[in-house]
Amino acid sequence: LPNGTVIDYLIDGQNRRIGKKLNGALVQAFLYQGSLRPIAELDGSNAVVSRFVYGTHINVPDYLVKGGITYRIITDQLGSPRLVVDVATGTVAQRIDYDEFGQVLNDTSPGFQPFGFAGGLYDKDTRLVRFGARDYDAETGRWTAKDPIAFAGRDTNLFAYVSNDPVNFIDSTGLKGVPVGGCLTIKSKDVRLLSKPKAGSEPVLREFLAPGDRVRWRGYDQATGFDRIEVTLPGGGTVEGYVLRQNLQTSPVLAEMDASSGKPMSSQAFASSGAGTKG
Repeated sequence: LPNGTVIDYLIDGQNRRIGKKLNGALVQAFLYQGSLRPIAELDGSNAVVSRFVYGTHINVPDYLVKGGITYRIITDQLGSPRLVVDVATGTVAQRIDYDEFGQVLNDTSPGFQPFGFAGGLYDKDTRLVRFGARDYDAETGRWTAKDPIAFAGRDTNLFAYVSNDPVNFIDSTGLKGVPVGGCLTIKSKDVRLLSKPKAGSEPVLREFLAPGDRVRWRGYDQATGFDRIEVTLPGGGTVEGYVLRQNLQTSPVLAEMDASSGKPMSSQAFASSGAGTKG
């Protein structure tokens, strides 16, 4: 750091940040349940500082227990903590405001809990956010390292964070961005829904999709760059096929999702709307 402080991170074999050293001394550590869920924060002597309780999100807890007090973590659609509230008294212990790329604009209690933008592990000293395999620098809007899966992450820029669309996409694994909630609508006119991800060379399942058609994101074909979607047909029923990502945009209706696959984790209805930003 500019003041001469040296910070080191301890990373385990699953690319999880399990500790932080300040000038060579351990000051923070984490215990995990799975690859994306810290369940406890420890201090440098391995004493428990906070415990985390998960429910609705893949990588950020709903509650934390600290000093014998239970707090509710209120997040936005990306999973970024906005308010931390004492469940017994309603007192706001922490409020955090961010810009679009996740820079912290206001934090009333820095370090009170370790979660930051889009639910990643936030370090108030370096301002880096850990998502799975990589650290994200919100000041530059870029990753600090290349994508470990290279171009399979669906971007020719291996340092770009979710194709520069941090409002509508998240990347909890540090490998590839997925749409928030897995909920999309058609953006362009006259979009062809293909039976296989090969542009123009395979049978067309539906000649033209219209802007605002309801779709559900089902996955990505990394070999060809096509997204697989499920389309709700006007007369009822659904059909799956392939389209290019530039023909899709996010819907304002959000659902809880699996960060590794992008598939919705609930059966929430998907809305039809053409009003969205590029997905």
